[in-house]
Amino acid sequence: MSMFGALWLLSACGPSELNRTALQGDLPTLQHELQQARTAGKLGESETRSLALAVARRELMSSKGDEGVERVRELRPCLNALASDFDERASRGDAVAAAATLALLEAGRADRDALFDQYASSADPMWRAVAARAAVGAERKEQRTRYYLDGDLRVRRSAFYAALEAPDETELAALLEAGRLDPDPLVRSVAIRALGAIGSVRAVTSLRDLWATADDASRQGIVDAWATTPALEHGGRAELGWVLDTQQGMPRVIAAARLVALAGPEKTQALGVLERTLQAGPSDEQRLALLIAPKDARLSALVEGLAQANDEDVAVLAAAALARDPAKRSQARQSLLGFAQSKRLWVARQARAALVVLGEQSLAAALKTELSSTRPEQRRQAAIDLLRLGRYADAATALADSAAAVRTQIACELLTRG
Repeated sequence: MSMFGALWLLSACGPSELNRTALQGDLPTLQHELQQARTAGKLGESETRSLALAVARRELMSSKGDEGVERVRELRPCLNALASDFDERASRGDAVAAAATLALLEAGRADRDALFDQYASSADPMWRAVAARAAVGAERKEQRTRYYLDGDLRVRRSAFYAALEAPDETELAALLEAGRLDPDPLVRSVAIRALGAIGSVRAVTSLRDLWATADDASRQGIVDAWATTPALEHGGRAELGWVLDTQQGMPRVIAAARLVALAGPEKTQALGVLERTLQAGPSDEQRLALLIAPKDARLSALVEGLAQANDEDVAVLAAAALARDPAKRSQARQSLLGFAQSKRLWVARQARAALVVLGEQSLAAALKTELSSTRPEQRRQAAIDLLRLGRYADAATALADSAAAVRTQIACELLTRG
């Protein structure tokens, strides 16, 4: 369906004037009409969702070039609501079409075999990336492994995601080489995840071989790879224990959290590591422990104490963790309200995120003010928080934001809400 066809269809269904204006892309008029509708009390949940659909369609169908590729990335989470629009955009043959095709392929809405056959040797890296993502399974291993060495980053990333979808032990050497040498951190991460998904004894051992030269981020990925179900059954659990016994830093904290969650014989030792981290660990390790440690009675008193710590970065995360405990929620709420006023944006952001989960309506006034911030990211986050508080009319103004990324992401947030 063409853009004209989409406009006709919406008109035939009797859309509001707002929807028509949104589809036309007239931002000044849309901003004015939104304000009028908001003042008149005509922006309920259903009206805001309908407008979000019109905005998302307009952004997907009208964007071009690198900006259009970015719009597709932002709209991927709401592809189900826009499937026919993605299909149409994918038919145009440009870079945005390639990005839309890749999104459809990863969502299981495109013919993998046909795409691989059509684009396997494409000179255009965007379409070659589509073929690389379609290169799943043993029958396409030869071509997939060639893509691992492609000069275009997008092609390599797609190929390794294809490997992750169907783990193949015969690719251990290629995955290990990528995990060690590829210049892109995401490629290294996906290759490591693929080794964990294979999960054989050889895969687990190869991850230990990689450990010696891996940077800290890759080591954290290796710990998570050992904690996957296939790897746990073939030596991964023992490797997590080795990390507890011999290593330091973030990887050790992650290993401890995973072993506590597994509730096996290593749980007591792992809890001890988390306790010592919360008691006297470096700030970054304390923050990580607060974010990922499973709830446990042995840790509760330490978390409560950290909510009063002098280090705001640690204290706000401790208060957020406390807020998940109904018995501590009232106490944590007061602390979070204080942190929400912090002049340090990161601290205020963490506090507000936790308070939004609690349904804290007193934040609404400040969030509405932030919708006028000069920073697009701050406007985007304020609109998301207002949506999560059920303030649809307030958040709807972001659908006419001057920044396309804000409009698109808020539209998608609305379309994916249950």
